[in-house]
Order: sequence, then C-alpha cells, then structure tokens
Amino acid sequence: MGLGHPERRAKERGNPAMRVRYTGLAAIAVLWTFIPIALWQSHLSLTGSAPLNELSQERGADLWFSGGLALAALLLVPFHGYLTERYTLSAWFSGLMLAGIVAQFAAAVVPMGEDLRSSVHQIAAAVFGAVIPLILWRFAVEQPAGRWRDLCFALVAVDVVACALGIALAATDHPALGQVVAMIGFHLWVVAVTVKPRGDAEDIPALGLETGLPE
Repeated sequence: MGLGHPERRAKERGNPAMRVRYTGLAAIAVLWTFIPIALWQSHLSLTGSAPLNELSQERGADLWFSGGLALAALLLVPFHGYLTERYTLSAWFSGLMLAGIVAQFAAAVVPMGEDLRSSVHQIAAAVFGAVIPLILWRFAVEQPAGRWRDLCFALVAVDVVACALGIALAATDHPALGQVVAMIGFHLWVVAVTVKPRGDAEDIPALGLETGLPE
C-alpha cells in the first residue's frame, strides 16, 4: 500500500530539496527589501530617468543594491536544486537558469563604471533579462499536459507582456520603473512553482514516494 498523508509529509520533510523550497521566495523578498532601501539612500527616483543600475554608483546605496542582487542570486542556486528535484526537468532548463543566476551575480559584483566595468555590467544585465523568458518557457514545455502546464504557459505570456511593458516604460524615460515591471512575471512564476500543492502525480517520483495504488 502507499504512504498515508502523515507518512508522506514526513518523507517530504526528509527530502533535502524540500528544505530549500522557499529560497526562491527569500530571493524575491531580498530584492523587494534591498532595492527600496537603496532608492531611499540615493537621490534616484523610481519614476525618474535613471535606471536602477545607477544605484551601484551611489554612495550608501551601492552596498544595498549590489548586495541585494548578489544575495538573491545566491539564494536562487539552492532554489534551482529544489526545482530539479521536485519537477522533471532537463539539462536545457538547468543551463538556462544557471546562466541567468551567473549573469545576475556578475551584474551585482561588477557595478556600472567606466570602460570595461560598464560593459561587463551591461552585458550581464542584458543576458539576465533575455534569459528569464526562456527559463519560464523551457519549464512550461517540460511539464506534463494538463492544467498545471497551461498555467505555466500563461505565466510565460505574463512575463513576455511584463517585459514588453518594461521596455516601453524605458523608452518613455522611466527605465527604473520599467525594470521593476519587467521583474513581475519572473517573481510570479517563482511563487507559483513554490506553492504548487505537493502530491501531484508528477511530483511523486521526485520525492521517492509510492503511488498509493494497491500492489
């Protein structure tokens, strides 16, 4: 016979991946805490004409901005581990997500500046922005057919729309606000893949649980 609910919960708690389940939400919380503090420490405005990246050059705000980006990137590493244990995902997904994490970390530790530093920061930020929709799309493609897969594709659409709005805002001289709007789709996806109820059929093999069917 299969495991009962108390036994299943105990088995899940013993799974190392489940211990880092909420690191993605922690990464979001870090960004939405550190970036507002960095804005408060600087002369920049969310609705102004300067991008958030310039916070890395503001005295007092630079540590909050760069530290927030770096810490969030580090938290996404165990979150990636949780995703690959919880869901059936390919090396393509892992490659895309790890590339995004490395790009975000590079943008954090190499602030905007002159010459090479500015180029490295801008390239890293561009790679991170470009790879996010691909991460969500690849995840959706690899999910079993059904309502969950449909929701994942809906989140891809939300992310594409958010990115388009972000670009439009940047084009109208509101780049910081555009960057915030562009993050919404990815953050909604992180919430969805974290809070998805456990015990769905596709989750059971990853957790090492029995199916509950009579032998």
